[in-house]
Amino acid sequence: MRPQKKTSQSVLIRGAMEHLYLVVNCKTPGCTAGCVIKHLGPYAGQSEVQKMAPEWFEFRGGECKKLHLYSRTEIYPMRNRKAPPPEFENAF
Repeated sequence: MRPQKKTSQSVLIRGAMEHLYLVVNCKTPGCTAGCVIKHLGPYAGQSEVQKMAPEWFEFRGGECKKLHLYSRTEIYPMRNRKAPPPEFENAF
């Protein structure tokens, strides 16, 4: 099988791809940061993303950088067209 030639259409499709992230809200009173804790890869209609996280986990994040304990039920999904930066590290 020969590799197919890139066309402008294939570039447009790739540019339209959305990424799926897991996010939590910082628990520090007054801190309103939403914290991206995990990149799950390209969005492909996944559901029940909370099951992709441990039941309980600690996370230091937001603008305040305080450590908090989170449960799986506090996670919500976020879709975005931007891929994570190279230095991004998943929380678990």
